[in-house]
Amino acid sequence: MKREKQLELLSRWRDGELPPNERVRVEAARAALGGEAEQAWEALGEHLRAQPVPAPTPEAMWNDVRRAIRVAQAEPAVAVGAGGRWNWAVAALAVLFMVGVGFLGVRIWLAPSAEAAMPRVAWVEAELPGSSAMVYEDEASGAVVIWLMTPDEGPSGEEQL
Repeated sequence: MKREKQLELLSRWRDGELPPNERVRVEAARAALGGEAEQAWEALGEHLRAQPVPAPTPEAMWNDVRRAIRVAQAEPAVAVGAGGRWNWAVAALAVLFMVGVGFLGVRIWLAPSAEAAMPRVAWVEAELPGSSAMVYEDEASGAVVIWLMTPDEGPSGEEQL
């Protein structure tokens, strides 16, 4: 087994990512090596932890601050979607248009409700002397019909007997 493959398997064994059959192989290899690979990994880890982390220079830190300020100023104050700006006049017109279409749609789709209460006639006074009035409701149309008859002639359209 190559050294790199051994180190990879050892790393996966320490992380607990190995299936049972490979775990047995790694443990057998560890026993054969006498723990050399494990000691090498521990030594490498200690060496890396002991390395000092270099601090950036003040000039580099100041350049980072100025870059962050430029980026923050370049961003729009009110972003919409993929970085666009709100155009309030267009938004207001769109809202007004949608409200208008809504009212128009309601007026078109709903049936007109101009059904008034049916007129009721209690009595009729005819100003022609000797005349009589007949009041009835037409069944087909529901309209109230007032028919005025004079004594000289019968109702129009009828012959006198």
